[in-house]
Amino acid sequence: MGEKKKSYLHRFKIIESPECPCANGNQTVDHLLYDCSKLNNEREKLIAHISKEDNWPIRKSEPVNKYFKQVIHFTNSTDYEKLTY
Repeated sequence: MGEKKKSYLHRFKIIESPECPCANGNQTVDHLLYDCSKLNNEREKLIAHISKEDNWPIRKSEPVNKYFKQVIHFTNSTDYEKLTY
């Protein structure tokens, strides 16, 4: 996903906390794709498309390999302003 996530920046001590603004975990790519409550609308669209061919949740390797266009759409439709404090 386009920009560095908070867990990555925290690992290098660039920011103090890796916690996602949704307060439900650290802001990792997996968290944003599968769990972040702030991205429920975007995720529902991704799930709807993938569910036509597969079961959700899909394996972590499948989004990039099999559903590249849908993951790119998920990424591009994400409002990153709501993922900052």
